[in-house]
Amino acid sequence: MMDLQDRQKLDELRAHVACPKSFICIHSALADLCRGEYQRDADVLVCLETGAVPCPLAKPSEEALVCTCCVRKFIARNLDKWSADATGLLRQGQA
Repeated sequence: MMDLQDRQKLDELRAHVACPKSFICIHSALADLCRGEYQRDADVLVCLETGAVPCPLAKPSEEALVCTCCVRKFIARNLDKWSADATGLLRQGQA
């Protein structure tokens, strides 16, 4: 669950993003997140979405698409309990 400080920070970040999904990540209480793998060492969120229309916030970088959404990255850094990979969801810190 988000505390007041996290909610306020997300509200600040939302003001800077034109979200093509109408911030479903926040409105669903973080239950409907775009699939991604957060690489903490590099502070990069690799986009793993496979939809027919690519998200305009996913930018090519070397061999992967990188999420540039500051809201989704904040969630991955601070609030995301799950890290998506190609086979499903893994609890962070577990292999």
